[in-house]
Amino acid sequence: LIPADIFFQTESEKFWDQSKSKVFAVIADNKWHKYVVNVGANNNWASNRIFQTRVDVGNTGNNKNVDFDLVWISKHAELAYDLNYDGI
Repeated sequence: LIPADIFFQTESEKFWDQSKSKVFAVIADNKWHKYVVNVGANNNWASNRIFQTRVDVGNTGNNKNVDFDLVWISKHAELAYDLNYDGI
């Protein structure tokens, strides 16, 4: 597993920092996977209007890629499971 971060900026704090992020793990195996990351668990996300997002992925090594086909932000996490993707 490779560490990754979703960072976000709010309308009142338009800068990147760790307090406005959510760490998760990705699989670097050149296959498609689905990830559902509950960024709303971060109080800065839940209590502010989001201005911008960014995803950072750590070093994958061994010439493996991590690509994103779709990033979907929703207030309703259960809707993410309706997407037709295989994976975790």
